[in-house]
Amino acid sequence: MKISLNVAKLKSIVAGAASATTFAKIAQELISLAESRDFKISYCEAPNPNAMPLYDAVSKKLIGAHVTYRKNDMPNFIHEMTHASVLKSYQCDLINYYCGTTNTVPLEYGSTKIDGSYDNTVSALGVSLISRRKAWYRSDCERTLQGNLQGLMRVAESGNYVQSPEPYMSVDEKKRLKELKGNGDIRLLDFLEDMNERGLVVKSNKFLKASEINKIQIEMELTRRKKWIKDRINYGLNGMSGLGDVHFEYDTVVNQMLTQMHLWGYDSRYELFRAIDQVALEAYERRVSALEIQKLGGITRPVIAIPRNITF
Repeated sequence: MKISLNVAKLKSIVAGAASATTFAKIAQELISLAESRDFKISYCEAPNPNAMPLYDAVSKKLIGAHVTYRKNDMPNFIHEMTHASVLKSYQCDLINYYCGTTNTVPLEYGSTKIDGSYDNTVSALGVSLISRRKAWYRSDCERTLQGNLQGLMRVAESGNYVQSPEPYMSVDEKKRLKELKGNGDIRLLDFLEDMNERGLVVKSNKFLKASEINKIQIEMELTRRKKWIKDRINYGLNGMSGLGDVHFEYDTVVNQMLTQMHLWGYDSRYELFRAIDQVALEAYERRVSALEIQKLGGITRPVIAIPRNITF
């Protein structure tokens, strides 16, 4: 899916959400970022998504980000775009809170641009970026962010994963599925990925066993959802086999979970949704505060919001 289609799809999704909701605010934040002219973002679809800072090839000034995302996976697109938003907001090498303005660890740059990125740009070499990023780490922020995700995990563990209001494919969607299967259509995979993203299952109409079959399918889907949420939280706490942590995989996984909950049809009536929404709103407000400070000319840390503890 090309970036213009991804942004169009996000606009379509958010059109059905109340403008005051946290999800709508975050979606609009990322739509505006995707359409921004002052912070350049290049894109690529790939199985192994990530986001990398982009620097001017001559001045080595940060000018944007290169975002790689998975096809047909809106929550992942939100995750990677959040990396770009964090980068723009804090200017701290993808750290998702304000770290200050001084870092003595130098960046080393590649000699060529990333495939698919803008001309006359370079990226930082991975080893130097990781070293510099770790030099930004603040233990007080780490404790707060870890505590928030651990609290979220307790809600996710104990929460009642009731079925969302519309757990089944519609009649038209079932008809479409049958047509795609029957024709061997190459669009079948895209269709199935969309249904999976929305957590929809096929409702059985078998006369004697329909009720039992549908119950099993719903239970399997709810089990999958619980595992998906817990996996995202664990990724935020200790992602990428130990290479990731709350310092730069916090806003990302929280926005990813909020998006997925929205696609599943959950809202403020559900405890887990409310918990994720709380965490996402706090992180969103910090990013906004940092951008507002930039507009005022770069006032220093005391004015920029730092992570706060969330009580669930």
